[in-house]
Amino acid sequence: MNVVNTKVLLLVPIVLAIAGISAYLVLGNSSGPVSASTTPSLQESTVTSSTTAQESRTSNTQTGQTSAVKSVTVRLTNDGFNGTAAFRLNLKQGDQVIIKFVYEDKLSDIHPLFLTGYDLQGPTLSPQQTEGTMEFTADQVGKFGLLCLNANCKTHDKLVTALVIVS
Repeated sequence: MNVVNTKVLLLVPIVLAIAGISAYLVLGNSSGPVSASTTPSLQESTVTSSTTAQESRTSNTQTGQTSAVKSVTVRLTNDGFNGTAAFRLNLKQGDQVIIKFVYEDKLSDIHPLFLTGYDLQGPTLSPQQTEGTMEFTADQVGKFGLLCLNANCKTHDKLVTALVIVS
């Protein structure tokens, strides 16, 4: 019996990882961008006034291009980023991005954060480290996963489906 129980215990994290990746691929391919000006449904969360989004635009006089500094606060909760597994952050190519993460996990897990596509390691949030930032330039167009790398956290399935969308 111990061999069977051990095999089951080994398969659980693998199944959860596959489910998280599948959800990421499904959500990434089927849900279009949600702008911050639309009202999010119960299943979607975008950067809104309650999220503390600040944006300022600067112009480059040599190139004539306008870029934005986008500062966003994102809460990491038991239900996902900003309380939902369907979190979306919409950016414009060229934006200078500062994401401030605030730890609100009631289960006291450790969450090392990562942004795919940019291969950017974010802060590791925990009961001891309740805030951290991730800064980058949104220079690649596409959909990128914002996720927790701790496959053993209790809410991992809700922290692997968030998208950063750059257009």
